[in-house]
Amino acid sequence: MGRATFQHAELNGEEISIRSAVSGGKGYRCLGCGSPMMACIGNVQIPHFRHQADVGAAKECVWSDETYRHMVAKRILQMKRSIEVPPVKITVPPEYGDEEEVVIRGARTVQAHKVLIERYVYLDELGNVRLTRDEVPSKNLIAIKPDVLFLDHQDKIILMIEICATHKVDAEKLAKLITIGIDTVEVRIPPVPEMEDIEKILKRHHNTQWLYNYERAHTNFDPSAHLPKRKGPGAVFGRGRLPSGEDVRCRAFRLRNIIRQLEAYMGSGDFGRRKSEAADAIRQVKGAGVEAGKRFLRMDDAARAAAEKNIRKRDGLDEEVKQRHRGLEQRYQLTSGQVKGEEEELRREEEEVGREERELSFALAAEAIRASEEYAREEAELGASLEREESRVRERVDTLKARVSKLREERGAGEDEEAELWEQEKRLRAANYYVECQVESERHIDSWMRETLDGVNREANGIGDDVRRITGIKEKYLRLEGKADTGRQD
Repeated sequence: MGRATFQHAELNGEEISIRSAVSGGKGYRCLGCGSPMMACIGNVQIPHFRHQADVGAAKECVWSDETYRHMVAKRILQMKRSIEVPPVKITVPPEYGDEEEVVIRGARTVQAHKVLIERYVYLDELGNVRLTRDEVPSKNLIAIKPDVLFLDHQDKIILMIEICATHKVDAEKLAKLITIGIDTVEVRIPPVPEMEDIEKILKRHHNTQWLYNYERAHTNFDPSAHLPKRKGPGAVFGRGRLPSGEDVRCRAFRLRNIIRQLEAYMGSGDFGRRKSEAADAIRQVKGAGVEAGKRFLRMDDAARAAAEKNIRKRDGLDEEVKQRHRGLEQRYQLTSGQVKGEEEELRREEEEVGREERELSFALAAEAIRASEEYAREEAELGASLEREESRVRERVDTLKARVSKLREERGAGEDEEAELWEQEKRLRAANYYVECQVESERHIDSWMRETLDGVNREANGIGDDVRRITGIKEKYLRLEGKADTGRQD
């Protein structure tokens, strides 16, 4: 076997065709194994790449131009997501003329929403079509691995594509395709050197054929629909019409000669032997049919037994589920009783809390009323006390003024009397200033106490704090009153 040759290689990380290469080893490497390659360009052989002779890895390389074409075709289909499929044809019976097939659907372009590469397609136990990236769940399932899958918007397979670079789909895979029942085409990729050539092949249907088409498989030939301009059998030559150049006597002689040949053949040993062979074959077929029937009955019995076993198993599971359901129902009833008891206890606690809240609200309201009344009484007493104090201060001021006037009149009485007058005037100013400060302080105290009372009315729920604040007010008032008494004593 000669050394493998290639039309493509890799140069600086990019693919290069032999058309663009320069003869010799210029850094070319194999797309498959990465080994160094040489470009062989001359006038004797077709230009090609080959592994260098001194590289042992070339013997183990399994890459080929067929692999490259296969890879490029899948890459283009995944990128373009479209392919032109050939017309759909059905067979025409021989009695309707020489035409073997008739087109029931023309060539068209299939557009995919999604393209998947080399995924397993199989039929599950219920006959549904499934997809998987890994191996199929069971070896007993019918499964295939197409090169390319076209899917629609609902992820439903609309077309399966087989790329044929060298080997066509075998009979076993074809039978699986027919069983799965999804439209499948085979695209033949000839030895072309460039990716653009492969892309052109995929844009036309001349290298594409149907491996399976659902419409073709489920369409029966109907001459009235598929051959509307044709007539029935015998219309090709005309019923009873003789071929040109033959008369009735020639036709009769030819027919008698054919009859004699048939009689001689039927009486010969060769015919008897073939007849006996045919009878033996018929008996074998009948025996095979009987045996197949027996196998079918055995398989049917086995299937029935398995089904009954599964039914019994399912019934057992149903009983187990029922028992678990009864247990859950009992547990639910117990839990429901506990929940009802807890709900009743919670309701009683809520009623108790509500009653305590109402009592507390009444108590707070009564305390607020009592505090308001006490504050009003204390405010009235404080006002009266302030008025009395103010009256006493005014009387004292008037007395001091009169005394000052008298002292001024008696100023000439001596330096001691003048000094005493000066001291009396200073005390008078101090007393007057103290009285003014006391009045202003009492005014602020009165305003603050009013604001405090408003806060007590707004915040009845915080009566405890308000009581402490009122107590503070009382203490402050007592301190102020003590100061006032001290001032009066002075």
